[in-house]
Amino acid sequence: MAYWNLYGARLEVAAAGKAVAAAREALHSSEARRDEGRATDGEVRLARARDDLTRERAGVATDNALDHERRLRMLMGLSVDEGRPLDPSDSPSTARLRPDRGAYLEEARAKRVELKRAHYEVLISKALLAAEQSARALLGVPLPPITPGDNRSGPAWKSLPVSDPRARLARDIESLKDQESKAERFLNLYSRRLGLNYKQIRSSRAERESFGGLVRARRRAFADGSGTLGDLLEAQRSWTEATSREYQAVVSYNNALAGFDYGKGAILERHKVSMGVAGVNGPGR
Repeated sequence: MAYWNLYGARLEVAAAGKAVAAAREALHSSEARRDEGRATDGEVRLARARDDLTRERAGVATDNALDHERRLRMLMGLSVDEGRPLDPSDSPSTARLRPDRGAYLEEARAKRVELKRAHYEVLISKALLAAEQSARALLGVPLPPITPGDNRSGPAWKSLPVSDPRARLARDIESLKDQESKAERFLNLYSRRLGLNYKQIRSSRAERESFGGLVRARRRAFADGSGTLGDLLEAQRSWTEATSREYQAVVSYNNALAGFDYGKGAILERHKVSMGVAGVNGPGR
């Protein structure tokens, strides 16, 4: 997620740079029109104010990108003052993912470390209980009966001694169910986020493309004298904001993908990272 946040921050810097270039072009054009007697000093002041504002926003975007880079450096164990910048090379995904609830829950059970550990604990407890029952059968000493519980004492197995293998099995089964329930809630949350963020990408992209067409139309109108500078600057502002919203939606979608992979225990697999034990599977990779 820190990676995609940096990626999005760098996109914001690029968009801010385009906005600065457009504002500077509008300023130069308004100054030339004023010198030709086709524009007023008020229009030039308006263009200069927009130029100052876009440059200020570009500075904020740059500072934000530097902050995200420092956070990623800290997570990677790198020096935050290292001179060479971190340049994201992996492209974000904008392809729609339609998760299958049953499939991703089964994948989580198979890959999440804590779920596998809890499942193994249940198997061990079942084996210990079977061994205890076999030993008692040979000795003719059955396990003591379980006293039914009430609403205050909880389930009946809680009345058993801690050392009783039935109590251990019940605790392990309860722990497994709790872990699976947490994983299911987590995955369902990110599954919903994927759908929402994808819709945000589509809507913000359509908005950005629409304002891009408006900017081009108003630039032509301003050039031939049929449009005003205020209309052009307003269209440019709307395009910049729509572009920023699209970038934010893309970052949110890829963060949701990362969270979804984490919930399934599939981050390493998704990024084709394998781990081995030195001396067993060769050098650790």
